[in-house]
Amino acid sequence: MQIYTGKPSSGTREKNQGMRVVLDMQELPRELLQLQGRKLNSSTFAFSEDCTIVSYLPKKNKNVMVLSNMHNDNQVCDGKGSKPDIILHYNITKGGVDNLDKMTTTYSCQRMTARWPLVIFYNIIDVSAYNAYVLWTEKHPTWNARRLHKRRLFVEELGKALVQPEMMRRKTLPRTAAAKSAVEGCGKMQSSHLQAVSLIRIQVVKKEPDVSSVFQIFLV
Repeated sequence: MQIYTGKPSSGTREKNQGMRVVLDMQELPRELLQLQGRKLNSSTFAFSEDCTIVSYLPKKNKNVMVLSNMHNDNQVCDGKGSKPDIILHYNITKGGVDNLDKMTTTYSCQRMTARWPLVIFYNIIDVSAYNAYVLWTEKHPTWNARRLHKRRLFVEELGKALVQPEMMRRKTLPRTAAAKSAVEGCGKMQSSHLQAVSLIRIQVVKKEPDVSSVFQIFLV
């Protein structure tokens, strides 16, 4: 994918801009996308140094692709459908993913947005909050043990703890007496149960190698 640097200095509108920016560098090898001439229940594998992609054809014109960094072979089961081990492993363990989606949907910070990086960021926050809840209850099993809504209580306390440092910073800013009083009142909501994390850094490293040079294609 090319980096879009804006319109040229002349101001002339570019032709086929979307096609040039999005499709100049395809993410997947062509062999994985090719459906013509393939047999039903056939599998095509692509390998790199640290991951494996499989293209499985369960029905005509239906291509199922799975990426895994756990599998590094082209094993296929001998049973009905000749499914690859990657897909069988996914089918066995996908219940945990569905359950996590259900739990994060119950208490979520997501909002309507058309920006896909923001959607990913919302999901990172939701999953991190749930993981924090699991670790907290594992370490403190008696915390609100008799309450059925203790996860909601945890999320509320977590939110207060995370915004507390910013509220303390804003407390020192010049403002009217009424605004200062409101900020100080919000600061009193801090709970003694949870401690705020002083700094959260999220680093996203995007690596886009030349796929054609790192993948080896195998047909099964």
